[in-house]
Amino acid sequence: MAKQEVVVIFDRKKVADKRGKGKVEVRVYISRTERKYISLGDVAPDELETFISSPKVCAIKKRCEQILAAMSVLDDKLSVEKFDSYYYETGDNPFAKSKNSVNFLQYMEQSIKQENIREGTRKHKICTLEAIRRFGQIKTTKDLTRENLVAFDQWLRDGTRSDVAINNYHKNFRIYTKRLATENVINIDPYDLVKFKRGKCKER
Repeated sequence: MAKQEVVVIFDRKKVADKRGKGKVEVRVYISRTERKYISLGDVAPDELETFISSPKVCAIKKRCEQILAAMSVLDDKLSVEKFDSYYYETGDNPFAKSKNSVNFLQYMEQSIKQENIREGTRKHKICTLEAIRRFGQIKTTKDLTRENLVAFDQWLRDGTRSDVAINNYHKNFRIYTKRLATENVINIDPYDLVKFKRGKCKER
């Protein structure tokens, strides 16, 4: 069996000297031809040691190691696709991170009320919230999946909205999915798993 390794790496693209910050990633060596990179954020070189030793980074690294070990025991195909099926998915997957479900609609509504933003911006966000509510398939954080995002996009494309308007719905929606991921309430921002462009959807 090929060597498997999980390491935290910094500034793989060598931009820290120019920009002052570099990207921290977990590199998962799955096989000789398969590697997975998980982005953890951008930090300055003098912040690197503290960031790498944080509980969140250590937990992600340990989780990757557990998944690799499980793939070996189960004799799974050593591929990024198979690794991702364990890392990102929930439900029956025993290696997915268990989280209590949060009422997403309430979370978004309360966040909008508390934000110090212009009333026009607030109205646009409320419009997005009401659209999600009418869509009906996204109610809790467990519903924040790439499949539901695709279904929401298709629901929006009923002929009554322009591509620009639909893009704004997604832009407002993603503010809160990204925030939930940053706050570690959900494993990953589902918008990182799907790309909407020119009225079409393409899975990443």
